[in-house]
Amino acid sequence: MDKHRVELSVHTNMSTRDGINTASEYVKEAFNNSMPAIAITDHGSVQAFPEAYDASKKLNFDVKVIYGVESVYTKEFDERKGHYNISILAKNKQGLKDLYQLLSDAHTKYFDKYAITPLEEIEKYRANLIIGNDAFGELFFAIIEEESEDKIREIASFYDYLQIHPLEYYVYYVINDVVGSDEEIISAIKKIISLGDELGIPVVATDDAHFIFSDDGESRKVIQYKK
Repeated sequence: MDKHRVELSVHTNMSTRDGINTASEYVKEAFNNSMPAIAITDHGSVQAFPEAYDASKKLNFDVKVIYGVESVYTKEFDERKGHYNISILAKNKQGLKDLYQLLSDAHTKYFDKYAITPLEEIEKYRANLIIGNDAFGELFFAIIEEESEDKIREIASFYDYLQIHPLEYYVYYVINDVVGSDEEIISAIKKIISLGDELGIPVVATDDAHFIFSDDGESRKVIQYKK
């Protein structure tokens, strides 16, 4: 594997009923594959951070841990309120502190069945954060729903980087008729890439990893069944 590969979307077993492997297992796997860094982005949780730090320390920090979350934000637009996923990475120590504040507020002030963060709160702290779209978030839906080009550019311009996932990631949404076909998904992915080129925003291919090996994937199916 190319030693410059960095995975920016990893969910550990601290993502409730969703992730399987521990933070230390991910860090070790990154080391084994010569990755210089790996981002921990659990769903609304920072509980894996201490274990990730310790695992990196044991490897003399040869694998840098990027601390982040996959959060849910709410946004008022077109007389509708939308809930969308978003990736937030800490840029520095102050960013890590800001991330803790955002998550604390999401679980206390704004909790509604799950942790939610108003978009304006993210904007307030973004100086020390790096913001990425979710591969099946607001930007993707805007493209699928054929919003205006100006609206799509406005949404894309908010982010510091744009994520795309492997095609298999979207299969669930085709099966459940959220998206019409594989061709529609491929077209949306191509649009995101072209938007990155047009707006000068980096586009990154991420795994949205919830497990490491195929056997772990089978275990994930079990814990997701109740959810």
